[in-house]
Amino acid sequence: MTQLHYIPSWFFGFNIAFEMIFMLAAALVALYSYRIYKISSQKEIKLFGISFALLSASYFVSSIISLFFISALEGNLLAIAIHRILNAQNIAVASYILFLILGHITLLYTTLRVERKRIYGLLIAMAFIAINFSFNKVFMIYFISSLCLLFVNYHYYMEFIKRKNKTVFLTFWGMFFLFVSNVIFLVQESSATIYVISHVTELIGYCFIASSLLRVIKHGKKKK
Repeated sequence: MTQLHYIPSWFFGFNIAFEMIFMLAAALVALYSYRIYKISSQKEIKLFGISFALLSASYFVSSIISLFFISALEGNLLAIAIHRILNAQNIAVASYILFLILGHITLLYTTLRVERKRIYGLLIAMAFIAINFSFNKVFMIYFISSLCLLFVNYHYYMEFIKRKNKTVFLTFWGMFFLFVSNVIFLVQESSATIYVISHVTELIGYCFIASSLLRVIKHGKKKK
């Protein structure tokens, strides 16, 4: 059995609230992206929205896991565990991982600006093969997510250097905080304090991304 997260008992309830906020924030980003896509017909925006719809689904599943499958540990700690047997808990955790990885890979694929389904499929296959054969699956999950977000950050950084656009600047910082929230788990995945810090950092990231999309929508309305 592997522990997916360690949660301080005092934070239980707050973590579910955070996950629901993340779910709504990611869904809002997906909705705003769809609205922008309907105006601009840019495939990159469409894929951007799909990636956050997948991430929204991962947060929804994560909140369900927190509600029904939390295990008590010593030292006022709670944990989400990955069991080796096939049961409802394991299926829920697997669904969370599936949506999380697909969301980050779709986000990475968006920035590559290529229209080759084979490349997308290859990225997905490589990610899940790496997770399946890893001795530390939790580390590999966050390593892959962090790697995807690192390339996404580089993409938006280069876009900002070229265009000096405030919307791109906000998106870059949003992606940066999402990247940091994942990297934090790589440093010390078993720390309950790290779990709390990661959630706060992730929330900041979504605030930046939502702000950038709102700017695009307002700018589009002004043009009309």
